[in-house]
Amino acid sequence: METGDPDDVMTLCFLTSHPKVNLRAVTVMPGTNAQIGIIRHILKLTGFEHIPVGSWKIGHKKQCVSSFHYQWLGEIGESQPNDEGHKIISQTITKYPDLTIITGASLKNFYQLDKAMKIQTWVAQGGFAGDNVVPAEYRLKKFEGMLTCPTYNFNGAPGAALKMLNDMTIDERYLVSKNVCHGVVYDTEFHQKMEVVKDKSKGLNLIY
Repeated sequence: METGDPDDVMTLCFLTSHPKVNLRAVTVMPGTNAQIGIIRHILKLTGFEHIPVGSWKIGHKKQCVSSFHYQWLGEIGESQPNDEGHKIISQTITKYPDLTIITGASLKNFYQLDKAMKIQTWVAQGGFAGDNVVPAEYRLKKFEGMLTCPTYNFNGAPGAALKMLNDMTIDERYLVSKNVCHGVVYDTEFHQKMEVVKDKSKGLNLIY
């Protein structure tokens, strides 16, 4: 995950809340101490402070945290990761072989992952479904007439993306395409719906 905008931390809050999800680990891109501080704070608030947090580039000097996160959570101190991201991923797969990996950022943490490592399910925010796939009534206006479109997460580490798409042994791959992500909006109407469920979990309350 990354912290350049709100969607990944909202996803994290949702994952901590879902009764069918057992959150096992988090890896962060690039994984600065400021980012790790934000993630550990959310995990503590939602009761998951025990899970490991990995960094792609331990000690990276820039903060890489948007102003939204501090407006939302207040001033949060920096923290250290448990280990490098690829090591956390490898350790977690070994411990939980039925693990589902969800990626919402550049895939650099997978560059060093052993190709012999088997992954049961990978759900990636990335890729694009064009006019040859999406029926006309479901197309977003800004993507009409397009068959291909660059996506931030895969283009952030093309080699790692190709490795995950072609070389790794993965039983099931699911790509949540760019136009699907761009079609989801948190507006006043959605916020009103969240009010009904916000007290069902700490994670949902954080989103609200």
